[in-house]
Amino acid sequence: MVVRVGVNGGERSRSALHPDETLIACDRAAAVGEGRDVWCGIAVGRLERGRLQDPRLDLAGCRTAAADPVAFAWVEPGRATRYVTVDQPGFTEVYRVASGLPVRVTTTADIDQKARASFRITEHDGDGNFVRAYTLDARVAG
Repeated sequence: MVVRVGVNGGERSRSALHPDETLIACDRAAAVGEGRDVWCGIAVGRLERGRLQDPRLDLAGCRTAAADPVAFAWVEPGRATRYVTVDQPGFTEVYRVASGLPVRVTTTADIDQKARASFRITEHDGDGNFVRAYTLDARVAG
């Protein structure tokens, strides 16, 4: 079980770390007007030979306390990566890689609520050295 808490969202993911296992994430974000986090989405992805087939974008009903949409997606970090960062409006959020599992990240920027979201990502090794940078353009599966 991996539990992450971020500025605009959090998640719980689980997998048995078997190369052909199912990865399940429960997404949560602030409940508008309630001042607390609520579970607002779920993603189920199939690992094939240890890799996800798609990032499983979740746009279904997750919102910040200010009612801004929150998008969730999995990132497949490289072997040397120990930290994944995502650019957010006004700051950069850092996620630690756990046991080589995909990292569930969030954004409130670059969201098309109909079917896609873009995540500006950098990866870093255990000493904080830059590994790579890219934009993940995730689309709703189906």
